Amino acid sequence: LFPYTTLFRSLRHGFQATKDDVWVTGHHSAGNALVQFLVRLLLHCGDAQAATAAPYACGVTSLLEADVAVGKVGLEYLERLPAASRVFTTHQMPHSLPCRPPEGWSQQHESMEQMLERHGVLLPPGVRAIHVVRDPRDSCVSLFHQVIAGDEGCRQWDVWAHAYADGAHMAWGGWLAQNCAWWHAHTRHPEQVLWISFEEIKQDAEAAVRRVARDRKSTRLNSSHDL
Repeated sequence: LFPYTTLFRSLRHGFQATKDDVWVTGHHSAGNALVQFLVRLLLHCGDAQAATAAPYACGVTSLLEADVAVGKVGLEYLERLPAASRVFTTHQMPHSLPCRPPEGWSQQHESMEQMLERHGVLLPPGVRAIHVVRDPRDSCVSLFHQVIAGDEGCRQWDVWAHAYADGAHMAWGGWLAQNCAWWHAHTRHPEQVLWISFEEIKQDAEAAVRRVARDRKSTRLNSSHDL
């Protein structure tokens, strides 16, 4: 499910996640970039200029694995990031996060999924994620216009809609499989995974911001003026 196999392996074996990292996950067109920037704002006391000027600002609009793939950032750069910039987004499932296993875990020629199963967990200990889910009908239309409709030779909506609904040929897994995997991780490890919907954010942005802040144990935004 990851197009750059060699790169994925380098992240899996070389990038060490920390307890302060925030992973913003979700299927394509779920609202990951919106939530990632929201978290950066929280970590910079609501200062949008500081949030965009801080290291790894390019990560607000793209996936961690994609940034490494095209050479925007490298492993050494990522490891030196300050805590307020360690907010990463990915479309991967819980067992496919682009980071190495926790220290002390012996891989024994196993996949990350097998290691997690052996340790009786669905996520590596210490990983904190905010999973964004969006109505699949809206995600399907949004992704169609982002990826497919811009290609003059590929504008068959009915073919796209059927492929999206089936999910078998979708990168990172289909909408249902990906969100089910993260829902299981959320219910199994609620202290590690915050589940939030794109529709919830649109309906009451202030409440959504406060919910994310509480989850991050942040008290930096404590008034409607700050929001």
